[in-house]
Amino acid sequence: MSKKLLFFVCILFLITSHLKCQNWIRIYEGYTDIHAQDVLEHYDKGYIITGKQWDGNNIFGWIMKTDINGYERWSKRYGTIGKTNGYSSSCLTSDGGIVCLGSSNNINQSSTDPFIIKINACGEKEWCKIYNSPYWNSGGKAIVTIPGGGYMILIHNWFSGPEVWLFRLDSIGEIIWTKEYVTDQSVFWSPHGQRLLETTDSCFLITGHAYTPDSLTPGTSLLKVFLVKVNLDGEALFELPWGMNNGMVSEGHQTVEDTKHKFYTAGRRVGTAPPTLDMPSLFITSSDGYPSEFSDLRSTGLATTINWLQGFNIGNRCGFSGL
Repeated sequence: MSKKLLFFVCILFLITSHLKCQNWIRIYEGYTDIHAQDVLEHYDKGYIITGKQWDGNNIFGWIMKTDINGYERWSKRYGTIGKTNGYSSSCLTSDGGIVCLGSSNNINQSSTDPFIIKINACGEKEWCKIYNSPYWNSGGKAIVTIPGGGYMILIHNWFSGPEVWLFRLDSIGEIIWTKEYVTDQSVFWSPHGQRLLETTDSCFLITGHAYTPDSLTPGTSLLKVFLVKVNLDGEALFELPWGMNNGMVSEGHQTVEDTKHKFYTAGRRVGTAPPTLDMPSLFITSSDGYPSEFSDLRSTGLATTINWLQGFNIGNRCGFSGL
Protein backbone atom coordinates (compact mmCIF):
# COMPACT_ATOMS: atom_id res chain seq x y z
CA MET A 1 0.00 0.00 0.00
CA SER A 2 1.28 3.44 -0.85
CA LYS A 3 2.27 5.69 1.99
CA LYS A 4 1.56 9.40 2.06
CA LEU A 5 4.11 11.72 3.53
CA LEU A 6 2.27 13.19 6.48
CA PHE A 7 3.31 15.95 8.84
CA PHE A 8 1.55 16.56 12.07
CA VAL A 9 1.87 19.67 14.09
CA CYS A 10 4.21 17.80 16.14
CA ILE A 11 6.29 20.02 13.92
CA LEU A 12 5.59 21.76 17.10
CA PHE A 13 8.66 20.72 18.73
CA LEU A 14 9.45 22.93 15.90
CA ILE A 15 7.41 26.06 15.77
CA THR A 16 8.22 28.10 18.83
CA SER A 17 6.70 31.41 19.73
CA HIS A 18 9.44 33.56 18.22
CA LEU A 19 8.50 32.34 14.74
CA LYS A 20 5.66 34.44 13.34
CA CYS A 21 3.52 31.64 11.97
CA GLN A 22 0.64 29.42 13.01
CA ASN A 23 0.53 25.75 13.87
CA TRP A 24 -0.48 23.74 10.83
CA ILE A 25 -0.81 20.29 9.33
CA ARG A 26 0.46 19.52 5.83
CA ILE A 27 -0.23 16.37 3.83
CA TYR A 28 1.93 16.08 0.72
CA GLU A 29 -0.47 14.18 -1.51
CA GLY A 30 1.83 13.86 -4.50
CA TYR A 31 4.43 11.77 -2.68
CA THR A 32 4.03 8.05 -2.09
CA ASP A 33 6.23 5.45 -0.45
CA ILE A 34 8.39 8.03 1.30
CA HIS A 35 9.83 7.55 4.77
CA ALA A 36 10.68 10.95 6.27
CA GLN A 37 13.58 10.59 8.72
CA ASP A 38 14.68 14.08 9.72
CA VAL A 39 13.36 17.64 9.85
CA LEU A 40 15.60 20.72 10.08
CA GLU A 41 14.81 24.42 10.31
CA HIS A 42 16.55 26.11 7.35
CA TYR A 43 18.19 29.54 7.09
CA ASP A 44 14.92 31.20 5.94
CA LYS A 45 12.80 29.61 8.72
CA GLY A 46 11.48 27.06 6.24
CA TYR A 47 12.11 23.34 6.68
CA ILE A 48 14.35 20.70 5.17
CA ILE A 49 12.82 17.22 5.24
CA THR A 50 15.10 14.28 4.45
CA GLY A 51 14.52 10.56 4.08
CA LYS A 52 14.18 7.91 1.43
CA GLN A 53 11.77 7.06 -1.38
CA TRP A 54 10.88 3.61 -2.67
CA ASP A 55 9.70 3.49 -6.29
CA GLY A 56 8.88 -0.22 -6.35
CA ASN A 57 12.35 -1.33 -7.39
CA ASN A 58 14.86 1.18 -6.02
CA ILE A 59 15.49 3.22 -2.86
CA PHE A 60 16.57 6.83 -3.39
CA GLY A 61 17.72 9.53 -1.01
CA TRP A 62 15.03 12.22 -0.86
CA ILE A 63 14.92 15.89 0.23
CA MET A 64 12.08 18.39 0.35
CA LYS A 65 12.48 22.12 0.99
CA THR A 66 9.45 24.04 2.36
CA ASP A 67 8.71 27.61 3.35
CA ILE A 68 7.94 28.68 6.93
CA ASN A 69 4.34 27.48 6.59
CA GLY A 70 5.22 24.06 5.21
CA TYR A 71 4.45 24.70 1.54
CA GLU A 72 6.82 22.90 -0.80
CA ARG A 73 9.44 24.97 -2.60
CA TRP A 74 11.31 22.08 -4.20
CA SER A 75 12.06 18.38 -3.77
CA LYS A 76 14.74 16.13 -5.21
CA ARG A 77 15.78 12.52 -5.04
CA TYR A 78 19.31 11.19 -5.30
CA GLY A 79 20.76 7.85 -6.29
CA THR A 80 21.22 5.36 -9.10
CA ILE A 81 18.77 2.90 -10.66
CA GLY A 82 19.37 -0.53 -9.17
CA LYS A 83 21.08 0.83 -6.04
CA THR A 84 20.04 1.70 -2.49
CA ASN A 85 20.76 5.24 -1.27
CA GLY A 86 18.58 6.23 1.70
CA TYR A 87 19.09 9.11 4.13
CA SER A 88 18.61 8.57 7.87
CA SER A 89 19.88 11.88 9.31
CA SER A 90 20.94 15.34 8.20
CA CYS A 91 22.47 18.57 9.47
CA LEU A 92 22.97 22.10 8.17
CA THR A 93 26.29 23.66 7.21
CA SER A 94 27.48 27.23 7.72
CA ASP A 95 27.01 28.02 4.00
CA GLY A 96 23.31 27.10 4.09
CA GLY A 97 23.94 23.65 2.63
CA ILE A 98 22.85 20.25 3.89
CA VAL A 99 24.87 17.17 4.80
CA CYS A 100 22.98 13.86 4.80
CA LEU A 101 24.06 10.55 6.31
CA GLY A 102 22.63 7.21 5.27
CA SER A 103 23.22 3.78 3.78
CA SER A 104 24.27 2.80 0.27
CA ASN A 105 25.02 -0.42 -1.61
CA ASN A 106 26.99 1.34 -4.36
CA ILE A 107 30.15 -0.63 -3.52
CA ASN A 108 28.61 -4.05 -2.89
CA GLN A 109 25.18 -4.85 -4.31
CA SER A 110 24.41 -7.38 -1.56
CA SER A 111 25.18 -5.17 1.45
CA THR A 112 25.11 -1.54 2.56
CA ASP A 113 27.77 0.86 3.80
CA PRO A 114 27.51 4.20 5.60
CA PHE A 115 27.78 7.21 3.32
CA ILE A 116 27.67 10.99 3.58
CA ILE A 117 26.64 13.52 0.93
CA LYS A 118 27.04 17.32 0.88
CA ILE A 119 24.30 19.28 -0.92
CA ASN A 120 24.14 23.04 -1.44
CA ALA A 121 21.18 25.24 -0.48
CA CYS A 122 19.56 24.59 -3.87
CA GLY A 123 19.76 20.81 -3.55
CA GLU A 124 22.73 20.28 -5.88
CA LYS A 125 25.30 17.64 -4.89
CA GLU A 126 28.80 18.93 -4.07
CA TRP A 127 30.58 15.80 -2.79
CA CYS A 128 29.99 12.41 -1.17
CA LYS A 129 31.95 9.72 0.68
CA ILE A 130 31.22 6.01 1.17
CA TYR A 131 32.83 4.24 4.14
CA ASN A 132 33.40 0.61 3.12
CA SER A 133 32.41 -1.53 6.09
CA PRO A 134 34.04 -4.89 6.88
CA TYR A 135 30.56 -6.08 7.92
CA TRP A 136 27.87 -7.13 5.48
CA ASN A 137 25.17 -4.61 6.38
CA SER A 138 26.31 -1.33 7.94
CA GLY A 139 24.65 2.08 7.94
CA GLY A 140 24.79 5.66 9.14
CA LYS A 141 22.25 6.55 11.85
CA ALA A 142 22.85 10.17 12.91
CA ILE A 143 25.04 13.18 12.16
CA VAL A 144 25.78 16.47 13.93
CA THR A 145 28.16 19.30 13.12
CA ILE A 146 31.26 19.95 15.24
CA PRO A 147 32.12 23.48 16.41
CA GLY A 148 34.96 24.77 14.24
CA GLY A 149 34.15 22.43 11.35
CA GLY A 150 33.61 18.77 10.65
CA TYR A 151 31.04 16.19 11.67
CA MET A 152 30.36 13.47 14.21
CA ILE A 153 28.46 10.49 12.81
CA LEU A 154 26.82 7.53 14.53
CA ILE A 155 27.28 4.18 12.77
CA HIS A 156 25.31 0.96 13.29
CA ASN A 157 27.07 -2.36 12.52
CA TRP A 158 30.67 -1.81 11.47
CA PHE A 159 32.73 -4.93 12.15
CA SER A 160 30.56 -7.81 13.33
CA GLY A 161 26.90 -7.16 13.99
CA PRO A 162 24.94 -4.92 16.36
CA GLU A 163 27.52 -2.31 17.37
CA VAL A 164 27.62 1.39 18.23
CA TRP A 165 30.39 3.43 16.59
CA LEU A 166 31.25 7.10 16.32
CA PHE A 167 33.33 8.50 13.46
CA ARG A 168 34.77 11.98 13.70
CA LEU A 169 35.10 13.53 10.23
CA ASP A 170 36.69 16.68 8.89
CA SER A 171 34.80 19.23 6.78
CA ILE A 172 35.02 17.12 3.60
CA GLY A 173 34.17 13.78 5.18
CA GLU A 174 37.67 12.39 5.78
CA ILE A 175 37.94 10.22 8.91
CA ILE A 176 39.85 11.68 11.88
CA TRP A 177 39.12 8.88 14.35
CA THR A 178 36.69 6.00 14.94
CA LYS A 179 35.65 4.38 18.21
CA GLU A 180 33.20 1.72 19.40
CA TYR A 181 31.03 2.12 22.53
CA VAL A 182 28.86 -0.02 24.87
CA THR A 183 31.17 -3.00 24.37
CA ASP A 184 30.80 -4.48 27.89
CA GLN A 185 28.63 -7.51 27.12
CA SER A 186 27.92 -8.11 30.80
CA VAL A 187 25.87 -4.87 30.70
CA PHE A 188 24.97 -4.29 27.03
CA TRP A 189 23.95 -6.92 24.51
CA SER A 190 22.75 -6.29 20.93
CA PRO A 191 23.03 -2.49 21.20
CA HIS A 192 21.38 -0.15 18.70
CA GLY A 193 22.39 3.51 18.60
CA GLN A 194 19.59 5.75 17.38
CA ARG A 195 20.42 9.46 17.61
CA LEU A 196 23.19 11.90 18.44
CA LEU A 197 23.03 15.24 20.28
CA GLU A 198 25.70 17.89 20.71
CA THR A 199 25.40 18.90 24.37
CA THR A 200 25.72 22.42 25.77
CA ASP A 201 29.23 21.61 27.06
CA SER A 202 30.41 20.68 23.52
CA CYS A 203 30.27 16.94 24.10
CA PHE A 204 28.13 14.38 22.26
CA LEU A 205 25.33 12.18 23.57
CA ILE A 206 24.36 8.87 21.94
CA THR A 207 20.80 7.67 22.52
CA GLY A 208 19.96 4.02 21.96
CA HIS A 209 18.79 0.78 23.51
CA ALA A 210 20.29 -2.61 24.33
CA TYR A 211 19.50 -5.73 26.32
CA THR A 212 20.63 -5.27 29.93
CA PRO A 213 20.46 -7.49 33.06
CA ASP A 214 17.88 -6.46 35.65
CA SER A 215 17.86 -7.57 39.29
CA LEU A 216 14.06 -7.94 39.18
CA THR A 217 14.24 -10.47 36.33
CA PRO A 218 17.12 -12.82 37.29
CA GLY A 219 18.58 -14.68 34.35
CA THR A 220 16.77 -12.50 31.80
CA SER A 221 18.05 -9.36 30.12
CA LEU A 222 15.53 -6.63 29.28
CA LEU A 223 15.60 -4.12 26.45
CA LYS A 224 16.49 -0.74 27.98
CA VAL A 225 17.33 2.82 26.99
CA PHE A 226 21.02 3.69 27.20
CA LEU A 227 22.88 7.00 27.00
CA VAL A 228 26.56 7.46 26.17
CA LYS A 229 28.30 10.81 26.57
CA VAL A 230 31.66 11.37 24.87
CA ASN A 231 34.00 14.32 24.45
CA LEU A 232 35.43 15.67 21.21
CA ASP A 233 38.34 13.22 21.37
CA GLY A 234 35.98 10.24 21.69
CA GLU A 235 36.58 9.56 25.39
CA ALA A 236 33.46 8.09 27.02
CA LEU A 237 32.39 10.17 30.03
CA PHE A 238 29.59 7.73 30.87
CA GLU A 239 27.91 4.68 29.32
CA LEU A 240 24.78 3.84 31.31
CA PRO A 241 21.52 1.91 30.83
CA TRP A 242 18.31 3.43 32.12
CA GLY A 243 18.23 1.37 35.32
CA MET A 244 19.24 -2.21 36.16
CA ASN A 245 16.75 -2.78 38.97
CA ASN A 246 13.36 -1.52 37.77
CA GLY A 247 12.07 -4.46 35.73
CA MET A 248 11.20 -2.08 32.90
CA VAL A 249 11.41 -2.71 29.17
CA SER A 250 12.21 0.52 27.32
CA GLU A 251 13.53 1.96 24.06
CA GLY A 252 15.19 5.32 23.43
CA HIS A 253 15.00 7.20 20.15
CA GLN A 254 16.06 10.83 20.65
CA THR A 255 17.20 13.08 23.50
CA VAL A 256 17.06 16.79 24.27
CA GLU A 257 18.81 18.72 27.04
CA ASP A 258 17.29 21.35 29.34
CA THR A 259 18.91 24.47 30.80
CA LYS A 260 19.86 22.53 33.95
CA HIS A 261 21.63 19.90 31.81
CA LYS A 262 19.13 17.14 32.45
CA PHE A 263 18.40 14.86 29.51
CA TYR A 264 14.91 13.99 28.25
CA THR A 265 14.70 10.91 26.02
CA ALA A 266 11.68 10.16 23.86
CA GLY A 267 10.92 6.47 23.45
CA ARG A 268 8.59 3.74 24.60
CA ARG A 269 8.21 1.44 27.57
CA VAL A 270 6.22 -1.62 28.60
CA GLY A 271 4.48 -1.28 31.95
CA THR A 272 5.64 -3.47 34.83
CA ALA A 273 2.16 -3.91 36.35
CA PRO A 274 -1.13 -4.94 34.71
CA PRO A 275 -2.22 -3.76 32.29
CA THR A 276 1.28 -4.05 30.81
CA LEU A 277 0.68 -1.57 28.02
CA ASP A 278 3.24 -0.57 25.43
CA MET A 279 3.22 3.24 25.56
CA PRO A 280 5.22 6.28 24.41
CA SER A 281 7.26 7.66 27.29
CA LEU A 282 9.71 10.38 28.23
CA PHE A 283 12.75 9.28 30.28
CA ILE A 284 14.47 11.92 32.40
CA THR A 285 18.16 11.46 33.18
CA SER A 286 20.57 13.46 35.33
CA SER A 287 23.50 15.34 33.80
CA ASP A 288 25.83 12.48 34.81
CA GLY A 289 23.71 9.81 33.14
CA TYR A 290 21.68 8.35 36.02
CA PRO A 291 17.92 7.67 35.71
CA SER A 292 15.69 10.20 37.46
CA GLU A 293 12.06 9.62 36.47
CA PHE A 294 9.83 8.86 33.51
CA SER A 295 6.50 10.12 32.25
CA ASP A 296 4.08 8.29 29.98
CA LEU A 297 2.90 10.46 27.11
CA ARG A 298 -0.82 10.18 26.57
CA SER A 299 -2.78 12.38 24.19
CA THR A 300 -6.45 12.35 23.26
CA GLY A 301 -5.90 14.40 20.14
CA LEU A 302 -3.77 14.56 17.03
CA ALA A 303 -1.16 16.83 18.56
CA THR A 304 -0.25 17.96 22.04
CA THR A 305 1.58 21.19 22.78
CA ILE A 306 4.34 20.72 25.34
CA ASN A 307 5.22 24.28 26.28
CA TRP A 308 8.11 23.39 28.56
CA LEU A 309 10.12 22.12 25.57
CA GLN A 310 10.74 25.73 24.57
CA GLY A 311 14.29 26.62 25.51
CA PHE A 312 15.58 23.05 25.27
CA ASN A 313 18.75 22.22 23.40
CA ILE A 314 17.58 20.13 20.44
CA GLY A 315 20.46 21.01 18.13
CA ASN A 316 19.27 22.32 14.76
CA ARG A 317 16.40 19.85 14.63
CA CYS A 318 12.79 20.84 14.69
CA GLY A 319 11.44 17.73 16.32
CA PHE A 320 11.85 14.04 16.81
CA SER A 321 13.03 12.22 13.71
CA GLY A 322 11.21 9.61 11.71
CA LEU A 323 7.83 11.37 11.74
